[in-house]
Amino acid sequence: MSNKEASLSPGMYQPVGWMPARTGKGYPPGAPGPGVLAAAKAMLGERGVHSPARRERALSAALNRDVWVKYESFLPVGSFKLRGALWAVRQASGRGAKAVVTASTGNHGQGMALAGLLMGVPVTVFIPSGVDALKQRRMRDLGAELRIAGAVLTEAEADARRFADEIGGTYVEDGESADLLAGAASIGAEILDQVPAADTVIAPVGGGNLAAALCLAMSDATAPVRLIGVQSAAAPAVTVSWLNQEAVRRPCTTLAGGLATEHPGGLALAVLCARLDAMCLVDEDDLWHALRWTYDLLGHNLELAAVAPFAALRRFGSSIPGDTVVVVASGACISADQLAAALSGQSRQGWIGASEAG
Repeated sequence: MSNKEASLSPGMYQPVGWMPARTGKGYPPGAPGPGVLAAAKAMLGERGVHSPARRERALSAALNRDVWVKYESFLPVGSFKLRGALWAVRQASGRGAKAVVTASTGNHGQGMALAGLLMGVPVTVFIPSGVDALKQRRMRDLGAELRIAGAVLTEAEADARRFADEIGGTYVEDGESADLLAGAASIGAEILDQVPAADTVIAPVGGGNLAAALCLAMSDATAPVRLIGVQSAAAPAVTVSWLNQEAVRRPCTTLAGGLATEHPGGLALAVLCARLDAMCLVDEDDLWHALRWTYDLLGHNLELAAVAPFAALRRFGSSIPGDTVVVVASGACISADQLAAALSGQSRQGWIGASEAG
């Protein structure tokens, strides 16, 4: 069975020679260069888009190492997605765009909606059926027009592209947009300033935009920094693609909306293939149990996608290297019902069954 066909179980995956951190420099074709990254970071700084990085004592003690959390969950819309969205909408507006179209499972759409609202640019978001009702309401509240298209994100993306062509709008795809990457890369630049001793950064991976942005930001770090991505084994497309060094589609059945994709973004994958050090796969129960574990240790609620790196650290322990580890807490968009179920000890399957029955 080939790598493309093989089923990947929870575990760690890396190229030969991943320890110590890879030191590859440079930017793949189409990726934003240093000048663009600096301009995006400056614009976001002027707008007050900045998140704290905190050394978490309880988490550090539990994992027996120095662990910092980069709280992107504290940003407006409750996720890192606002960074790339602001830069992308500003760039689109500067190029004369009268409307912006995108596809999303929730967080990216919220970021684009708020960016459009702040900059006076109409935004239409195509979403697959089944997107969390809370995220749908938030996108509408931020002024976005929502259109439900298909059962999975891939189908919503196809309809979004067609619609953008029909109306003459600018289509912005997560994982394919250099502007989204440039905005999100400001996270990595802040980490280098806030935690100069960091030797490992670990982040969740959906389509790959966040991890790729971190790769770009860390390319010129003074000392090598390991970059590790985490996916659910129920949505392993980026891991499989990264191992094969080419885009591969895989089924997606994860409950975590922020990880739910059947394929990587092309530009994001190119960056990951050049720079990412390792990928971890965790299972769905790892994610579910990590909701309560992180809440108990941090005192903050996170969404299922955001707890993926914490779940990996909890499951794989010292197999993940690093004396000073920064975990990117990517978002906190979770319904009260789901959070309450996880915190009360209800099983994942029990919550799914109750949700379907209700």
